[in-house]
Amino acid sequence: MKLIKMNQEEFELIKGKMIADYTKEKVKLGIWAEEEALELAKETFNTMLKDGVDTKNNFFYNIVNENVDRIAYVWFAKPENEAFIYNVDIFEAYKEKVDLKEIYTLIEDAIFSMRATKISIHSFGYNKELIDRYKTYGFNIIDVTLSKKL
Repeated sequence: MKLIKMNQEEFELIKGKMIADYTKEKVKLGIWAEEEALELAKETFNTMLKDGVDTKNNFFYNIVNENVDRIAYVWFAKPENEAFIYNVDIFEAYKEKVDLKEIYTLIEDAIFSMRATKISIHSFGYNKELIDRYKTYGFNIIDVTLSKKL
C-alpha cells in the first residue's frame, strides 16, 4: 500500500461523504438537531477546507493497494509539529480485506516524514472498539468529555 496525493476532483467526491458521516455522528450524539445538522456540517467543512485540497496545512491522500486501486483515503492537518488525523475511511469493498495496522503505519510514516513530533486522532466516545484499536496503535487517551442529556 502507498499514499497518493488526492486531486480536487477526488476531494469533491469524498467531501460529500465526510459531510454526511459527520452529520450522522452529530445527530446520533444529540449535539445537533436533525433539521439543522446537514447545513451545520456543510458550514463546518466549508470553513475548515475553504481551499479544498489546497487548504493550508491540510493533507489529503488516497490509499492505494498494489494494483493502484483506491482502497481508502485519509485527511490530516499539520499546522506545526503536531498532526491531527481528521478522517481515515476505507471503502466498503475493502473493509474486510485490508490490514488497518498497515494503513495507520503508512499514515504515521508520512506524518513522521513531515517532521511531526506528535499525532492526535479523535473518536466519538461511544465507539469503544475504535478507541481500543487506537490504543493498540500506541495512542493514549488524553482527554475525555462526558455529557448528560437533561
